[in-house]
Amino acid sequence: MKIRTRFPIALVATALAGAWSSPPAFADGTVDLELRSGDKVSGTLRPASEQELFRGSMPGGAQLVASLKAKRKTASPISLQLRRDGIDVAGAVIAPKGSAVVLQPFTAQGSGTYELVVVGNGSDDTDYDFSLSWKPLTKFSLIGNPVAAAATDSFNFSAPAGAVATIDVLPEKGSAFVAGLVGVTGPSGYSQAGGAGTRMVTGTLPATGDYNISFRNDGAAEGRWIAKFKLKLAKATKAKIDIRDGSTTGAFGSDHTAFGRVLGPDGGTVDAPLFGSGPLEGTSVTIPAGTLGAATTITVSSAPPLSPGGGSFGAGPAVEFGPEGTVFDPTGSDPSKQATITIPFDPSFFP
Repeated sequence: MKIRTRFPIALVATALAGAWSSPPAFADGTVDLELRSGDKVSGTLRPASEQELFRGSMPGGAQLVASLKAKRKTASPISLQLRRDGIDVAGAVIAPKGSAVVLQPFTAQGSGTYELVVVGNGSDDTDYDFSLSWKPLTKFSLIGNPVAAAATDSFNFSAPAGAVATIDVLPEKGSAFVAGLVGVTGPSGYSQAGGAGTRMVTGTLPATGDYNISFRNDGAAEGRWIAKFKLKLAKATKAKIDIRDGSTTGAFGSDHTAFGRVLGPDGGTVDAPLFGSGPLEGTSVTIPAGTLGAATTITVSSAPPLSPGGGSFGAGPAVEFGPEGTVFDPTGSDPSKQATITIPFDPSFFP
């Protein structure tokens, strides 16, 4: 994959004889971005009643913090909400801290997608800075109930995508328990058989979620066991995402729609919903497996209108694909490094 600047794209139509209709008017869109831990966003709340949503896929036990700050003084403060599956999370404490509002350290009660919602105050348009980070639980130990000879038992652990787990299942001091590791299963169909000895090192875990390790007592008598767990996290770069009006459609322009999801080496698709996503409706980018070397926040957002000149004019909204610096093989010589892009257009602009 070659690296270059981010790129806006728009379809253009060349004017021929006859009259042409004006481009359709698009309604304001929305913001729905999936972030990685440590990502930072600069955005715009306009209209002042707008809500913009940021997602994070977090393992159970992860400690989550967030901060939101308006870029200028407003009559009333903008606010922040923590949700899971669209429902407010009980126990989350969000409070002012200086000129910002912060989510105080919160422990995820289970694996899943958590949503931080930036909420306008209803009276003032403003730019804002938002940051979100979480730290998974990387080490723990536990003592299990007695296991009969030849019987099996299991326990769960939570982990983020890309992590590698090292698990030791051992006899409690003085116990007759002898571990026989059966294997690990988890989300996205993950399955790995156990091996000889009391230690197991997983492969790279494919998805954030809950994993189950099962084991057998190969001892001659019932015994208690203990387990020790360590997690090695995947290295990831932190992104700065700019979706302010001034960076997309111009200062307080006609639209500042943005969608984004985290994709990794397995590839995938980021798309704007077919309904309710304003001018970007139906826009998508599909990235094949083996193209991205690590988890990356891929974004689709509105962009300032392009003026091609020379008798040509826009036949649809300009679209920007991020992150900045990403370009796929421009020679076309390696199909596995090609991204498939879909952008909207108005067919009435074409003969």
